[in-house]
Amino acid sequence: MKNNDENKKKRKKISFYLIFCAFTLICSIAYLTYSALIVDSIVNNILKLSIPLFIFIISLILFLSASKSSMKNWLILSTAIILILFMGFNLLTNLNIINLPSDEKMISYANKSYKTLSEWADKNNITLDVEYEYSDTIEKGNIIRTDIFEGTLVKEISTIIVTISEGPDYDKIVVVPSMIGWDIEEVTEFIENNFMENVTIEYEMSDELRDTVIEQSKNGDIRRNQEWTLTVSLGTEEELSQTVAMEDLEGLTLFRATLWLKRNGINYSLEYEFSDDIERNIVISQSIDNGEIVSISEDTIVLTISKGKAIVVPDILNMTVDEITNWIVDNKLKVEFDEIYDESIEVGKIISASIEKGDQIEVETLVTVTISKGQIKMLSFNSLSEFKTWANKYSILYNLSYSYSTSISKGSVISYSYAEGDIVDPESIIYVNVSLGPAITIPSFTGKTKTEATTLCNSLGIRCSFSTGTYTSYAENVVYSQSRSSGSKVASGTAITLTLSKGIPVTKTLYIQQNWLSIGNADATITSLRTQFANNYPGVNFNFTKVKDNTLSSGMISQSSPTNHGSSVTQGQTYTIYIVSN
Repeated sequence: MKNNDENKKKRKKISFYLIFCAFTLICSIAYLTYSALIVDSIVNNILKLSIPLFIFIISLILFLSASKSSMKNWLILSTAIILILFMGFNLLTNLNIINLPSDEKMISYANKSYKTLSEWADKNNITLDVEYEYSDTIEKGNIIRTDIFEGTLVKEISTIIVTISEGPDYDKIVVVPSMIGWDIEEVTEFIENNFMENVTIEYEMSDELRDTVIEQSKNGDIRRNQEWTLTVSLGTEEELSQTVAMEDLEGLTLFRATLWLKRNGINYSLEYEFSDDIERNIVISQSIDNGEIVSISEDTIVLTISKGKAIVVPDILNMTVDEITNWIVDNKLKVEFDEIYDESIEVGKIISASIEKGDQIEVETLVTVTISKGQIKMLSFNSLSEFKTWANKYSILYNLSYSYSTSISKGSVISYSYAEGDIVDPESIIYVNVSLGPAITIPSFTGKTKTEATTLCNSLGIRCSFSTGTYTSYAENVVYSQSRSSGSKVASGTAITLTLSKGIPVTKTLYIQQNWLSIGNADATITSLRTQFANNYPGVNFNFTKVKDNTLSSGMISQSSPTNHGSSVTQGQTYTIYIVSN
C-alpha cells in the first residue's frame, strides 16, 4: 500500500515536470516565431536567442552529469524557469513595457528646420559644417540631407555635413514656349510651377478673345529671374464692364491679387507692412471691401501686402560667426561676409554689420557682416622685395623714400616707420627709407673729350650717354654741357647726358649762283637752294619765306631778304631768305 502511494506521488511529480516542460517548449516556439517575424533586426534576434541556447546547453551538460534522479528533475525545472523569465523579459522590452537605457541614434532631419538640428548638435557637442544647395521641393532654410545616416550612434559622430535648401535656383534656365493664344490660367499655372519670379503681365484692349495672350516679349531659354512680359487681351472696349463687383483678395498672393485687378482693368497701388500672422507677399487688406461696386475709370484700390513677420535684429556685434549664420538661416535672410584686418579687434570677432540692433527687417534682406582677420604684426624682412610682397598681401599702403648711406648697401632698407613686432594699423601708411648707397659727387665734364669723359664716368660708377649739340667755342667732340650740374650728389648707376660740341664755328660769305634759281617756280628754287647750301655751307641753318614782289618774277630772291648774296653766314646760326612767289 505504501509503495502504491509512493508510485502515485512519483507519477504526479513526473507529470508536473512534463507539463512545465511542455509549457516551456510552447513558450519557446512562440518566442522564436515572434523574434523571427516581428522584431526588426535579424542580427539582434540571433544574439538574443544565443543566450537561452547557451543556458540550455549548460543545463543539459549538468543534467547528463547528475547522478541522482531528483537532481536531474531540479535541473530541468530551473532551466525551464530561467528560459521563461528570459523570454518574458525580452518580450516586455520589445513591446516597450520595460524601457532599458540605450545609446542615442541619429534620426532623420530631412525637410526639418536647421535650428532643430543645430540645437540637438549643441547638446551633443557635434560640429555642423553647413553647405547650401538649391531645391525646388525643400523649403528655403530647411535641411535637404546630412552626410550621417539615420540610425548611426550619436557617440560615434563628431561632425555632420548638413546641406540646407536655398530654395529654387532662380538662375536656372527654363524653356518657355510661345504662349500666344494661351488662356491666362494656363499661363499662371506654368509660371507658378516653374518658379518664374520676374514675369510682368499686362492687359490691353484687343479684338482677340479676352484673357488670352496676344504678345510675348521672350520665349525659349529664359532664366527664372529674368525679366519678360506677357500682354493679355482685355477684349474690346464694349466687352469691358465699366463697373466691377469687388472680390475678396485678402489671403491671395501678390501675383494672384494684382492679376485679378489687371484682368478687370482696375487701377491699384500697393502698401507694405509687417505681419506676425500673414506670410510674406500675401494680401493683408484691401481698401474696397468684397462685394462693393468699383468704377474702373474712377476708383483706385489700395492693397496692403505682408512683408511677413518682422525680424528684429539682435546684437550682431556680440555674436559669433556661427551664431550669426544660424540666425541668418533660421530667418531666411541673405548674408555676405567681408574679412579685414583690424588692429584692435581679435580674429573672428565682428567689426560691423549693415544692420543694427533693434532694426526690423524682412525675409530675403541682404546682411553684410565684416569680420576681423585679427591684428597685423610688423615682421623682420630680408629685403625690400620681401617687404613689398608682405604689404601687398595685406593691402597695406607704403611710401618709399631714399637716402644716401655709407653703411647700408644700395637697395637695402635703412628703416621702417614700424618696429618689428608692432601692431600695424591696416589703414595707415608704412614709411620705408631705402638706401641709395654712398653718394657720388658729379664732377665738371666741360672741356673733356668723349674718351676722357667716358673713362671718368666708369671710374665713378655712373652711366654716361652722349649727344651732339651745336657749334661752340670748344673743338669737335669736346663736352660743353652736362645734364647734371657739377657738385650734385647722385647714387651709383645714375645716368647723365653729356653734350658734345660740333666744333668751333666758321664764318663764310654767301654766294648764290644764278643757276641755283628756278625762275617762275618758287618751290623749285627753295628745293635747289636747300641742296646747294647744305653742300657749300655745312652747319649753317636757313629758313625760306615766300613773299609777294610786283617787280621780280617768282623763284627769285627778294631785294628785301634779310640774307642775300654776299651776306656773311656762320656755322650754328640760322638765317632767313625771302623767295618771291607771285
